Amino acid sequence: MALVVYGPALALSHVTGLSHHVLVAIMFIVCIFYSSIGGIKAVLWTDSLQAVVMFVSMTVVVILGFSNVGGFSVVWERAKASGRINFFNFDPDPRVRHTFWTAIIGGYFTWLPMYVNQAQVQRYISLPSMKAVKIALLINFVGLCIIMGLCHLAGLVIYATYHKCDPLKNGDIMAIDQLLPKFVMDTLSNQPGLPGLFVAGITCAGLSTVSSVVNSLAANIVEDYVKKIQCNLSESKLAIISKTISVVTGLMGFGFVFVAERMGSIFSIGVEILHRLQ
Repeated sequence: MALVVYGPALALSHVTGLSHHVLVAIMFIVCIFYSSIGGIKAVLWTDSLQAVVMFVSMTVVVILGFSNVGGFSVVWERAKASGRINFFNFDPDPRVRHTFWTAIIGGYFTWLPMYVNQAQVQRYISLPSMKAVKIALLINFVGLCIIMGLCHLAGLVIYATYHKCDPLKNGDIMAIDQLLPKFVMDTLSNQPGLPGLFVAGITCAGLSTVSSVVNSLAANIVEDYVKKIQCNLSESKLAIISKTISVVTGLMGFGFVFVAERMGSIFSIGVEILHRLQ
């Protein structure tokens, strides 16, 4: 939870000029508020809206990025010349970082636990039937493929833009996680509204994950611990306890942000923690 907020906050600090600690605090306050007040219904509705904003913002960034660099062919050739296109590398050696097999097998086991955790299961049981769950998962799969494809394309565009210079080595950014917002400000800032759309997109990414985790933690603690310790509590009291737990877990997540900022690259650390928990 701390990682998924710290990453967007770090990116936003480069765009807005505000301290990432202030941005993290704002994002946690917003998430804690609507998650504790509205529950799973608020989480689901806001997640749907946030997904649309993320999709639109990434699509605009990628399309205009290709246009500024010189088109898809230029981006592809620069990536291919540097050995960054590895679709058909079938080397079975597991020590090679990027191959067809590491992408398929490693990707499968990376994404699998994300669909069987408490935050996801809570969404499944909120639907009226198993058929609705299957439809929701199919929609999610299509949307995930589109979002991941846009992220990969954005990475290729960024490399094509900065292939002759490294903003991190030049001191233009403090961390590698600020590379995308630097690209947006360098190439798209002359387009009115686009930096704001990008800010909305990465903010939604953080809000969506945190609200889901806060809500699922509260539901899990109430069902597995509170109800077993105090069996006769009324629904109104359980609702108050659940909201209190949401606030407490949100504040704890905010505290771990100060640990996350000392751990290096957000993506690498996130994947490593996920693998440790499997």
